[in-house]
This record gives sequence, structure tokens and C-alpha cells, in this order.
Amino acid sequence: MNRTKKYLGLVLRKKILKEKDILVYFFTRQKGKIPVLAKGASKITSRRLSHIDTGNLLFIQVSENRNFMYLKDTQLISGFSVLKNNLEKAERFFLVLKLLDKNLADFQKEQDIFDLCLRVLKQLAENESVDLKKFERKLLEILGLA
Repeated sequence: MNRTKKYLGLVLRKKILKEKDILVYFFTRQKGKIPVLAKGASKITSRRLSHIDTGNLLFIQVSENRNFMYLKDTQLISGFSVLKNNLEKAERFFLVLKLLDKNLADFQKEQDIFDLCLRVLKQLAENESVDLKKFERKLLEILGLA
């Protein structure tokens, strides 16, 4: 059975597979961390290639088929270019993504963590002081690891 769903997702990381496919790990509010296969996304003509950069916030449309998810469409919400173009902010930005990727289990709904993550990224983009140790402690606390 083929079902199509829409999610707001943050690209945590991606893995290039053979041929022209990319396995993208998204962090969504509704489903948590999910692996999604983007068929043909590494073709030079693919519109989705630039959208699925690590750290981008997207509306994604996925098709669930035989217990796997396939990327159908993307709509860029934020590329967080303010964070990616500043070396100090980029370092902190990618640390947040790595913490999420390493500590979240696939398909575990984590609404509180998603909201916390967006709040921290917004603060970081707006030049507010962000204590990443505090973020890490809160993340581990919500996950029950601290």
C-alpha cells in the first residue's frame, strides 16, 4: 500500500548510494528521525539536490511503500545560510545536528526535542547567546539519558 505524507523536516545527514540515489536522514516533529530514499537525487538536473543539503529545513512529501520511505517532493523553508556562512556559527550549527543524529533513534516521535532544536537554531541565527552544553544536557534529559 502506497501512502503519501507531508512533514516538516530538518536534514541531519545524507549518504550517497550507488547510482544516483541518496539516503537522507530527516528529523521531523511527527515521526522523529527518519531515513528517506531520494531516488535520482544526485543527478545534476535534480531540483531536490540543492534542497537536501545538510541542515536545511524543508517541507517534504514522502511516499511510504513496503516499510520504506521515498522522497517525492521538497519545499525549502530555510537553508540557515546565516549559520552556514559564518565559521563560528557553522561549527555550532553542525554540532547541534551531530548531537541530534547520534542520540536520536529512528522513528521515535520527539516533539519536545524538535521544538527545542528549532528554538536553539533560531537563537543562534539571531546572534543570541546559545549555551550548547545546556542544549546537550536538555537533549539528554528529555531522552532519559541524564
